[in-house]
Amino acid sequence: MVRGIGLLNDINEIKNIIVEDNNGIPVLVRDVADVEISNVPRLGEVGRTDAIDSAGHRKLRDNPDAVEGIVLMRKGENPDVVIRGLKRNWKNSTAVSCRPTLNSSRFTTAKT
Repeated sequence: MVRGIGLLNDINEIKNIIVEDNNGIPVLVRDVADVEISNVPRLGEVGRTDAIDSAGHRKLRDNPDAVEGIVLMRKGENPDVVIRGLKRNWKNSTAVSCRPTLNSSRFTTAKT
């Protein structure tokens, strides 16, 4: 598998890349490999604990499709404005999502 972001525009350009010259005959990617468009593989897993239960134990939530994101703020921006905009845009994006189960249960913010 090869992943990359570059100047190629479509799958045919990838198929036609020359990987070797064999006595003046170009060997193309399509000659030595199957080329297909696929999803980006997962590179990690997000774990999370819920609040402490009545027995004083933390319960690990079993949710294999949890997503975590980090938003970086530009230097000089107002944190209050950025956080309000982020929350507003998140609500708009989940309202039009194709997945009815998509939700946001928590935002953690830090100001320095």
